[in-house]
Amino acid sequence: MATKVERKKAYCIDCGKKLSSKFAKRCVPCYKKFRLTSTKIPNYFSIKDGKKKCTSCGQLLSVLYFPRTSKKKGCKLHPNCMICLKEKQRKNRLNNPEKYKKILRRHRLKKYGLSIEAFEELFKSQKGKCAICGVSEVTISESIYEKLNVDHDHNTGRVRGLLCPNCNLGIGNLKHNINILNNAIEYLRKE
Repeated sequence: MATKVERKKAYCIDCGKKLSSKFAKRCVPCYKKFRLTSTKIPNYFSIKDGKKKCTSCGQLLSVLYFPRTSKKKGCKLHPNCMICLKEKQRKNRLNNPEKYKKILRRHRLKKYGLSIEAFEELFKSQKGKCAICGVSEVTISESIYEKLNVDHDHNTGRVRGLLCPNCNLGIGNLKHNINILNNAIEYLRKE
């Protein structure tokens, strides 16, 4: 015969009363008191005269300094000002440089419609060298995948290959025009 599984009993962490939900930490009266006194929970409706207090630095700033939260949360203002958010992001980047290099790389490749696997395949097919001058990636930088630029056709968006920064700038400055490139070749042959 199956026995009834007993549910864990939950108690309020402030007053010790028995709670109806095992997921709650506080009873309703204690939670209301906690909401009024706590600085950890942001008050989204504390806007007076177009100003809001940052929960991180405590400064009273214009609402223009507070970014909006995602649409899922109802487009409210973020509890922290942009200055504090940028400082937090900077500290996270310094503490986790490898994580942010991967995020930046993935973001750059997404712009060209390339996955990391497709980029690595292109990198291996070019043997880690620039498609024009043949300079090795290792001689450009000790960090792999960081300096070879993805070259693409600006009209069609099709990826052509990987170029070193100098070759990529050269093609860009010559407006991706074959006639101008041929004129540059002829000019260099004259000397």
